[in-house]
Parts: sequence; C-alpha cells; structure tokens
Amino acid sequence: MTKYMGLIVIAASLLWGCSTESDSAAKLEQSSKEWVDLLSPEQSPRWVSVGSTALNPAWKIQDGVLALTKAGGGDVTTGVTYGNFELSLEWNISKGGNSGIFFMANPNTQQVPVWTSALEMQILDDVHHSDNKTAFTRAGSSYGLYETRDGVAKPYGEWNAVRIFVKDGKVEHWLNGVKVVAFDTRSEDFKARVANSKFNDYADVFAQSSRGLVVLQDHQDPVQFRNIKIRDLD
Repeated sequence: MTKYMGLIVIAASLLWGCSTESDSAAKLEQSSKEWVDLLSPEQSPRWVSVGSTALNPAWKIQDGVLALTKAGGGDVTTGVTYGNFELSLEWNISKGGNSGIFFMANPNTQQVPVWTSALEMQILDDVHHSDNKTAFTRAGSSYGLYETRDGVAKPYGEWNAVRIFVKDGKVEHWLNGVKVVAFDTRSEDFKARVANSKFNDYADVFAQSSRGLVVLQDHQDPVQFRNIKIRDLD
C-alpha cells in the first residue's frame, strides 16, 4: 500500500466513525407515516397548557413560532401520545434562560409535575445559566442522567436545531446535527442512573410509559420554538 493510499484509508476510517444524522440507528427505521407539523394552522389538537383545555396567554403562537413570553404560562402539550417517534424542532432561549423538551410523559401527568414521569432534553443558555457547571445539565443533555457534548449548543438569541429519536427504548438526542446523547431506557445502566438521581423518588412512573406526551417546559424564562414536527415510527 502506498503512502498516499494509506492516508486515504485512514481518512475514510475517521469519517466512517463520525456520527452524523444520516447514520442514526433510529433514523434508519423508515416510517410510512408523514411528518406532522405541530404548528400548522390546520393542526388539531392544538397546543394547550398541561391540565387545561386552553393555552395560557403567557404563551403566544405567531408567524410559525410558539413562544413563552413571560413566566407563569405553565408547561404545554398537544395532548397526543407517542410510542416510537422522531421529533424535530428549533429552540431559541433568552439570556440566562432555562427550558426543556419533555417526552414520554405520563398521559395523566396533569396530576403530578411533568418532570417526575418524563425524560427531558435540556434547553439552556450554557454561558450565563448556573446549570452550566456540569455536562449533565447543559443544553442537549438528558437532564440529570446523561451528559451532553460541550461546544455544540449555540448561544442565547440563536436558533438551535433538535432531533429526538425514540425506538423500542433506545433514545438519541441530536443538537445542531451532532449526536450528543444516546442511551437505552431498558438497560441496567439507565436503571442505575435513575436510582442515583432525584428521579428515584418517582421510579414507579419515571420513564415508565410505553406511550407518552411531548411537553414544552415553562421554567420561568422566555423561550421560543419553531418548525416543530413529529412522525410516528410505530
């Protein structure tokens, strides 16, 4: 093998080992169902505050953007449950802001706080919020359970692209085209992490729903979402 051929093989190997959205195991599970635009004017059911049949006025939907304009709006959901799915959206957090994308939330979650039953992809201003001290709570992490990769999230005021895959217990978080988290909710590793976290107090409901709600969080800080789309992988 020539020196130049060797360099080509090494380069190809490095590229093969890199994670891209096209090589996601979950993405390879092709769905016969179309993407559903959750902010389409024709979309039904509409976004509502958790535990309500209406959207709190603190949340606004305008020009294709769902925005929490001030604290007190509560978490929001469409009320539709999903088992295996692919979720795509963009978020834009305020300076020093904190929010989250909950999924697999117990359908009866209005009876308890959403975070006690749902997995969460963290949304954060990694520069100015105090949760930036650990990769387990920075943007893209599975909050409190699986650490994210540093340097992937864009700063406050800029749009960050998210993809979340859930397939037969396997979960992937993608942020701005990079896979930052991957885990299996049926693994012993996952069970051990839950047991050593604040979620252990809710182990009977936390991540136990085979089908659950997608919920966007009100963490008291303004946040915007757009291009919210989902497709069923069942």
